[in-house]
Parts: sequence; structure tokens; C-alpha cells
Amino acid sequence: MKPSITLFLWTLILAAWIFLSANPISMGDQTLPPIGPFFSLYDGFWQNAESEKDFKNMELNHPSLNGVVEVVLDDRMVPHIFAENDNDAAFAQGYMHAKLRLFQLDIASRAISGRLSEILGPRTLDHDKQIRREGIVWGAEKTLELYQKDPESMQLIQAYTDGINHYIQNLCKRQLPLEFKLLGYQPEEWTLLKCVLTSKSMARTLTTKNYDIQNSNLKAEIGDSLFQFLFPHAQPGQSPVHPGPWTGLKNNVLTSTQETPVYGYNDPFAAQDPQQAFASNNWAVSGKKSATGNPILCNDPHLQLTFPSIWIENHLVTPEKNVYGVSLLGVPHIIIGFNEHIAWGITNGGQDVVDWLEIKWNGQDKKKYNFDDQTLNTEYRIETIKIKGQKSLIDTVSYTRWVPVAIKSEESGKGDLVFKWSGHDAKSERELLTFLLLNKAKNIGDYMEAISVFPSPIQNVVFASREGDIALKSQGFWPLRSDMSGQFISDGAQASSSWTHYLDNSQLPATINPERQFVSSANQHSTDDSYPFVYMGSFEEFRGRTLNKKLEEKSKLSLQDMADIQNSNYSLKAEEALPSMLLIMDKEDLSSAQKSALEILKSWNYEYTAASPAPAIFNEWFNAMEKLTFDETTHEKSSHSRLPDQWKLVELINDIPDHNVFDIYETVELKESAKDIAKAAFVAACDTLNLENKSIDSITWLTHQKSAVNHLLRIPALSRLLDVGGSSDALNAMTSTHGPSWRMIIELTPTGPKALGVYPGGQSGNPGSKYYDDSIDTWSKGKHHELHLFTNAAEVSNALFTIKMNKL
Repeated sequence: MKPSITLFLWTLILAAWIFLSANPISMGDQTLPPIGPFFSLYDGFWQNAESEKDFKNMELNHPSLNGVVEVVLDDRMVPHIFAENDNDAAFAQGYMHAKLRLFQLDIASRAISGRLSEILGPRTLDHDKQIRREGIVWGAEKTLELYQKDPESMQLIQAYTDGINHYIQNLCKRQLPLEFKLLGYQPEEWTLLKCVLTSKSMARTLTTKNYDIQNSNLKAEIGDSLFQFLFPHAQPGQSPVHPGPWTGLKNNVLTSTQETPVYGYNDPFAAQDPQQAFASNNWAVSGKKSATGNPILCNDPHLQLTFPSIWIENHLVTPEKNVYGVSLLGVPHIIIGFNEHIAWGITNGGQDVVDWLEIKWNGQDKKKYNFDDQTLNTEYRIETIKIKGQKSLIDTVSYTRWVPVAIKSEESGKGDLVFKWSGHDAKSERELLTFLLLNKAKNIGDYMEAISVFPSPIQNVVFASREGDIALKSQGFWPLRSDMSGQFISDGAQASSSWTHYLDNSQLPATINPERQFVSSANQHSTDDSYPFVYMGSFEEFRGRTLNKKLEEKSKLSLQDMADIQNSNYSLKAEEALPSMLLIMDKEDLSSAQKSALEILKSWNYEYTAASPAPAIFNEWFNAMEKLTFDETTHEKSSHSRLPDQWKLVELINDIPDHNVFDIYETVELKESAKDIAKAAFVAACDTLNLENKSIDSITWLTHQKSAVNHLLRIPALSRLLDVGGSSDALNAMTSTHGPSWRMIIELTPTGPKALGVYPGGQSGNPGSKYYDDSIDTWSKGKHHELHLFTNAAEVSNALFTIKMNKL
């Protein structure tokens, strides 16, 4: 090559490098930052590699501190915070949350405030619009106004906020977390409102499966009789959270629900709300049922598994408390944990606390609307959504007596729909006070007082104490209804179309020191049908019965028994469905591969173990049978898809195999039964698994489900596949993206708690740190870490380094 050409090519390469180093790169709807700063040796991603030499003792000073704080980081990077008062402990907790998880703090606050598009571009625009339309920030602003009337809570939130901001303000460019460098932006100041938004975020996450729009469409399409058959209020033979009885309780409320008579509503945000049912388990056994004679409490909330984890371990010690557990990034306190006297845990109640109502406008300009016998003025909130690389979007959100109009008529294809959510009711919301009081609680009375102010959504809060008490209460804003109002889109012109009050604390279901010597919940129905107050929601169908059976079948339970229950891969759904599926299926004309699959299922023990092919075959078969059976609700001409609960299919297979619902919608000339559906579904499942072209030995549940812990930005290199079993209806409730986000077992002994805990991840949010994922293997093996309630800094024998904080 001629020297002049070589020089020209090198000059071109150098020019391209200079351009790319200094300018952002557009790739479709995503804009990457200039690569120069990212690869900078001084400030770039190289600086995020962490080594032991980075763990040095340090000191800091801040004017808001009132005393001396010592933060000791142990060999798993858990901060043990020793402070002279609660406010200083909150400051240190905020500082450590920022030091370990700054990017997670930032992106989570952006997600719940509808501001992701500022950093991620137009791909998150629908999410941001939905959050703004639902009035999440508006609701948080109202809640913050309420907190400002509570000096103790405000001081703690302010101290926590000061701690986060002190870390941010003293952060140099090279110390920025990797994700900020990758996306090309800077962390912004933390605020009191962001603390409240964090609470709203978890509340909104747990407000799942409100099907008003789908129900309205389906009822009009398939008729009331079939709708009520496929979607009944309760499951027969359930094992509820609270067995009752309900003596002295009576429902005197009267409502007159006005349902909308038409159907064909569109939901423009359906793709943003996957209607994920979050699975969680908690239980406590009394000393009479414990192998050691001491109460034992267990909790494993099952949520989306991410790097970093949704949880972070903390230990807080002040003169008023010595408490250990996990907290949420963005708020002070321990959310699930234990102290010297008690332990507590949480599962989602599942009650429907959202109503969708159609507004009746008074005039085409929509400046006024009808409400009972009044004509009221519409209020407006102008939402400016900034979009990286594009012009901002202006969205005007209308607010009514019911609160925001979330779906506009041009989007629904019908009327304007209002999003009514109990999480917007700030009249008495004191969520952070709940955890402040729980952190300090010493007995069952303190526990009852603490949870009495918890707002939304309804949670099953389990309790055990050194004094020997066990309890579980379903706590939160529980809509007071007289009928199944709220199951469909209702008439927004009538106040009676939705709830106007909540149950009193004394009316909420609770179980205290029961004769069976245990309390438990696994997202099943809170009560049986004798409970006088009507409610609806999304409730688990199999795990609750599995859990109660396991707790009943042994007279004495050890800590190892508790761990085995948490890690159980057994599927009651498979046990109840598979024998009938095998029995009714026509086995003629099957290939050798299909016959082999059947033989594997015949000998299966219903355990979703990672190495077994049987769970993959059964799951594909059951899912295919579900879709074929309920094609009335999922066919292409259906306005909105919704499948009945899975227990309904099991019931049909076992008890009514000739029901008309098995008749396939599109085969007008034929009338199929469960037998026909079983054969067609089995063949389809084998095709999906590609059994004719590969060895059945190559199929495992591990490779089929592909459970993973994904990075918050879904970056494969920063994510990790899991070597685990489990399924959504097993107590080890694993899916491809969700699972046990924190496993905890606490024995309340007379000399102090014996505590075990683990989550799938690590304390650090830095992918360049060994503490990013160092607990994954322990968690995957079903093991736990020992958790210690040290009383002072000198007791932390496994310390890595110490941060000392002083008043400036």
C-alpha cells in the first residue's frame, strides 16, 4: 500500500475516533454517550474495578449530625450502623445506600416519577406517560404534605436525604457508578419527595392484576353466565390465610354499582402492565410446634430478581433499637427483619384496590363533568416529559373528584377512564411510621400499633416474639363494598359506583396465637366465604394449601425444616392436574419421542428440579391446554385476553371433561372435549420442545425456564443465569425473571434471636466489585448466611473497614 494511502487511512481512523469520542452516537431510538469519556483511563469505566485496597477506614463530617456514628462494613459489605440517635442512624443509612447503590437509587426514582425517557430515550415513553396519567407524583406530593405534620417522621426522612446528598456532593467523576458513564449523565440531588415516591413505587408494584377493562369486554362478549363460571369470586377448597370464625362482624354498607353496558375498550398501557402476580410466603410457628420450644418466623417475598437486588441488608443500632434486616433503597428503616424482641415479615394480600370509572362529561370541551347531582369543574396538570435526543412531550392530564383521567377517549375507543387507587388516599397514610415503630417494637401490642397505620396495598404482616406470641394480620386500606363493585368499568357519574370508606382496623382479618400453633400466608384468599366483607383480587391457588399442609404434617419443626419448606420445588398443581391429563388423553398415533415424553411424566414426582425434563414437558402441555380450552377469552377476535385462574382448568379436567368450554371457538363443525384438547395440546407441547429433532435427555427444566437475575438495564454481560429449580406454584416460586428476593428464618430464643438470611445478589451495585453477586451461589444452593445483632462496633469481628461520622 502506498504511504499516502496508509497515511490517509490512519488520518480517517483518527478523525473517526476523535468524532466518536466527543459526540453522542444514535442507534435507533437509543443514544449512546461519547465513547471518549467512557474509555478515559482516569475517569472511565476502568476506575470502577474494585480491589481490597479500596476498603480503607475513613471519616466524614456533616452539620446535621448530632453525635458520633460508626459504620462497620463486614465481610459481605453489610453496614452495621452504630449511632447515638435515630436521626444520625438515618443519615448513615442514606449515605451507605448511596455509596453502595447510587445508580439504583437514581433510576428507581426516575421510573416511579415518569422520567426514564430523560436518560433512556423514547423507548420508555409509554411507561412515563402511564406513570404521569396515574398521578403517582401528585399522590406522593399529597402524602409528603401529610408527613410534614409529623415532626418525627420528617426529621428521619430529612436525615436520610442529607446522607444521600452528602455522598453525591462529594463524589468525583471517576467514582461515578458504571451506568452513569454508560448512559452519559450525572446523578441529581435527592429530595424528600423521592423518599415518598419510593414507598409509592413498591405500593404500585404490588397493586397487581386489576382486570376491570378486560372484565367489561369479556362479560359483554361471552355473556354473564359463562363469565361468572370462568371467573368466580372464590376457589372451592381453599385454605385461607385466616381460618376465622368471624363472630361479631357485620357488613352494613350499601352501594348501587352502575356498570358500563358497552364493551370494546382499549387499554393503551396494557403492555406496560404485565399483570404479574407476585408470589411470597411467610409463616410463624409457636414454641409448642418448634423443635427447640422457641417461636420461629420465616419470610421469603418473591419479586423481580435484579442486579442490584431490590433489597439491601442493614443493621441499625441506637439507644432505642437494635434491628437487622433488609431495607428498600430510597427510604430509611428496616422493612423486613428482626430486633432483640420480635421478628416480622410481609406478603402481598392481593386484594383489588383499583377501580376504573368512566367520566360523564358535561360538554364536549370536557371542562366540567357530572358527579351525582352536581356539575364539577375539571382540574388540569401539565406534564412535560423530557425525551433524550428528541423534543419534550406535553401531556395534559385531567383531574376529577375520582382523581386522574389515565386513559383518554381517543385511546380507549370509548370514554375517558379514571384510575382510582387506594394508594392515592393520603388522608391517613403513615407507611414509614409503620416501619419506624416495627423497628422498635418489643411485643404483640407494639406490633399491632405499628401496622395499624399501614396504608396500601393490603399486606399480610406476620409476627413472632420472644414472649411466645405469634400473629398474622391482613393490614391496609381495605375497600368497604357491599357487592362485587369494582370488577368492571363503572359509571363515574355516581359516587356509589366505587368504595367511599375502608374497613376499620377492628374489622380487618387477623389470627393471633391460634390452636393449630402456626400462622401462614402465601398470597391465597385472606378468608373463607363466611367473612362478611366482600372483596376481590388476585389470589394464589396452590402454594397456600401446600404451605399449610407442610406445616400441619410435622408436630415439631426445626430450622432445617423451615429452610426445606422455603426451597420446596413440589407442585400441587401438577399433582392435581397431571393424572387426569394422562388418563383422558388419546394415546393412539404417537411418535416414539412423544411416547417417551409420556413415560417420563408417568413416573414424575411433581418436583420442579432443575435437571428434570418432566417439568418442562408438563408446563408446555398444561399451558397449551389452557390456551386451547379458554380460546373464548383469548382468540384473535376477542377484545381483550384474560385467562381464568389455573385451578379452574384443573377443576374442568377432573370433574367436567365434557363442558362446552373445551369446544374450540374456530372449529364450528366439531365439538371438542377435554380428551381432544389434551391430545392436541400434548402434540403442540412436543412440537414446542422440538422432541422430534433432539434427544429428550437434552431437555431440562433449567434450560427451559432460563431463570436469571438481570441487570436493571438488561445488559447481558452484567446479568447472570441461575442454576435453580422451582416454579410459580411451588413454594420456591421461581419464574424466568422472579423468585425469592430475600429468604429469612428467625428463631426467637430467650437469649436473643438466631437469624438466617440471604438474597440473590450482593450488597454492592458495582459490577466491578466482588460484592456485586457474591451471595448468588449461597442462595441458589438453598443456604443462608448467619445474621448477627452486634451491640457495638467492637463486636463486629469480620469487619472490612469502618466509616466514622462526626458533627461538623
